[in-house]
Amino acid sequence: MTNKEKKEYLGRYKPLDEQVNQLLLEKQEILALGTKVTPTYSDIPHKSNIGDKTSTTIEKLEEHEQKINQKIHEFIAVKSDIERAIHTLQDETLRLLLRYRYINGLTWENIAVRMHYSWRQIIRLHGVALDVIVCHSQSMI
Repeated sequence: MTNKEKKEYLGRYKPLDEQVNQLLLEKQEILALGTKVTPTYSDIPHKSNIGDKTSTTIEKLEEHEQKINQKIHEFIAVKSDIERAIHTLQDETLRLLLRYRYINGLTWENIAVRMHYSWRQIIRLHGVALDVIVCHSQSMI
């Protein structure tokens, strides 16, 4: 894997994190909709499929929730792969640099300030970290 491919692989962490959060919000909306689905009763006799409509709606909501859960599990698996790859670095400085950059989403300038290095040194160390890290891109989303 080239350093460019490694950067792309590691760089997926934050977008995946945002997608998981979005899916969790969507799941909450589905659960809220599921609790609002209720049959309407009336004294007026008429032929109605309200019970069928309600159960069909609930089934569709449950099916959609299952799809969301599956996607969340896939995203979390990729995030875990990225974290494992970073954790394999023996050098604590390089590991911290990659966590700041790819997991916390900090800018190079913020990383330099936090780690008490110059911006140039952080860029150089990033290159070293990319040369050393081994990424296993088993689950590509």
